[in-house]
Amino acid sequence: MPAEPGYVAPPSALSERKGGSRRDLVLDFLRGVAIFAMVSDHLLIVSGFSYITRERVGVVTGAEFFVLISGVLIGHIYKQKIQSLGFKAAANALLLRAAQLYLVCLAIVVGVFLFSLIPNVNTTLITPWGWLNLKQAIQMVGVKSVVLHTLLLKCGPVRMNVIGIYVVLLGGAPIAMWIASKGYTKALLLVSGLTWAINLYFQARVIGTPFDNVFRVMSWQFLFVIGIVAGYHRQAIRDLLYSRTGKYLLYLLGAACIAFCLFALNNPDPEKMALSDSARLHWIPEELRSQIYTKLFLRKVIGPGRLVNVICLFTIGYVLLQRYWKPVNKALGWFFVTVGQASLYVYILHVFLLQCLYQWSLFRGDDILINTIATTLVLLLLWYMTKKKVLFWLIPR
Repeated sequence: MPAEPGYVAPPSALSERKGGSRRDLVLDFLRGVAIFAMVSDHLLIVSGFSYITRERVGVVTGAEFFVLISGVLIGHIYKQKIQSLGFKAAANALLLRAAQLYLVCLAIVVGVFLFSLIPNVNTTLITPWGWLNLKQAIQMVGVKSVVLHTLLLKCGPVRMNVIGIYVVLLGGAPIAMWIASKGYTKALLLVSGLTWAINLYFQARVIGTPFDNVFRVMSWQFLFVIGIVAGYHRQAIRDLLYSRTGKYLLYLLGAACIAFCLFALNNPDPEKMALSDSARLHWIPEELRSQIYTKLFLRKVIGPGRLVNVICLFTIGYVLLQRYWKPVNKALGWFFVTVGQASLYVYILHVFLLQCLYQWSLFRGDDILINTIATTLVLLLLWYMTKKKVLFWLIPR
């Protein structure tokens, strides 16, 4: 990632790229954490990792981190593209990326369908007509209808949701970048925030896709826009955080993270995957906890509590990683930085790896040891394939 003029990061947390530009490994690390959490949760089995990733360290999931970090990177990188190449070139690059991800979504649908043709393999897709594979859907409603709904991203595996919403968000990113480039970031945040607030009440689905059911686009765009604005004004935000005032702000954000974590630990597993009772606290009465969660922390509309939580956790995480980068990178960077730098590649591959695991009844039970081993093997396989650049020529990163 090109370094913004005046931006100073620990030299050890930056890596050289072709052309002399530099990449922020801390952001790569955090994106790797987000992918790790999503893969672990998407297995839909209770493993040792579930006690960390299933809304235990705050009321957030990997999806929120992925969307926020993506916005930060777009705001930072495309600000420089606009300054060096002009807005048209930067906007075209964003739209080409959105088109690439759209084609990825279609390829995943076709790939899962081809997987379903293997004898004794049970693989279904979410369709407007229920859980079916494409062959069943075609028999039920005809080729034309299935093709149309597939092109509209209304058919696909459930674990494709994040890519689906990212296609839509990227398609709208040039508008946000144009407004920011004209110096109207406050107006951008205001309009985006009002849209989020209105949809927080109505919880409307505007495009009728499976991912819009899980992640309301009109709500999640606010988190994405916050990331874009943060990336666009990255140097100013960094200067604030490392000022005297920022020191007290970080203390406040840290205290908020602790409070969110304690609240999260009072929640039962939000996915109803039967985490052990030892995974939670019992400080808040069940009925009160449920009321607070419903009003403030719903994921599909990014409740206000969840929105603040992910911003606080990202900020504290970034600052702490910068401060203690060398030991953390030495211990964990080999995995998180590697998968974080090829997050789209890892996400695409994990959809198909999960389809394979779903066929194996051994990993459908509640044996935490076996499930943890299975999850670890999946994560290590994804890391190994990324490290060795397997199919990099075919699968986008």
